[in-house]
Amino acid sequence: LTTVLRVGPMPASLPEALRITPEQLAEVWRPADSAESISLLARIADLGDAEEEPRISLWLDFLHATLVFAKEQRFSAAKALASFDLIQSLASHAVNALVANEGELPASCLSFFSSAVLESTKAMAPSERFSLVDVEALMAHARAAVIDHPWLIRTVFTVGQDVRLSEATYLVQRPTAPEPLADAEQVESFETEEDALDLCVSPPADSAAEETAADTSSAELDLPAPEQTSEEEAQTPADASPTPPPASEALGKSVEAYLSEFTAAMEARQAAQEALLQQRVDALEAKVGKA
Repeated sequence: LTTVLRVGPMPASLPEALRITPEQLAEVWRPADSAESISLLARIADLGDAEEEPRISLWLDFLHATLVFAKEQRFSAAKALASFDLIQSLASHAVNALVANEGELPASCLSFFSSAVLESTKAMAPSERFSLVDVEALMAHARAAVIDHPWLIRTVFTVGQDVRLSEATYLVQRPTAPEPLADAEQVESFETEEDALDLCVSPPADSAAEETAADTSSAELDLPAPEQTSEEEAQTPADASPTPPPASEALGKSVEAYLSEFTAAMEARQAAQEALLQQRVDALEAKVGKA
């Protein structure tokens, strides 16, 4: 995780005033969700990435609040766009007045805004001009948005701030991918679970033979040297009880018996499949002959 400290250059003025058309205003007003409306306004303003730059996000919220005010007052498109321009010009005047230290700020802002509203009203069509009620609502919004806290606007938008950019690298371990099905081998089906267990427990013929040979060779190597026997021991009756076969021999016979049964079953199954295939071929040939 790396952290970089960067001091972002801050201009001594607000972003450039945004001018929108009636069609764009209708598009911003259409969504019921404010986040979607702000996203549309951001695309229209084209000020950059609002998620990466907090000032842009705050400025878009400021502009969106003015458009919401105009919508709540049921302003026409002409009145909404005029009030939108008036609030932006008032914010710019407040910041510039603070930078220039021009007298009493509230009085300066009120005087500027009153003159701006009068000039804007004269420029509008008679049917679209602001009424006294509209001017009172617009003045209340101007106070709440700009006049009552110009220092906050200046500090946020024009005072340099330290920006910390953090970058993180994450390593994610994914589970091992399974083997492809193309390399899989089909497992024979068994009638009972005992047959399947016998196949799993019983070793293959080759390994059983190797174990038998290994046991035989080890037995041959480990045989003790012949001892001298007396004449009485040498004359042991021939009908004495034979020595039982070793366990490896019994295991080998068991494996051979299992392999014989398994081979017979596979041959029977193969014969049944061939017979079924032959029946299908005969039926197909008969059908073709009739056609």
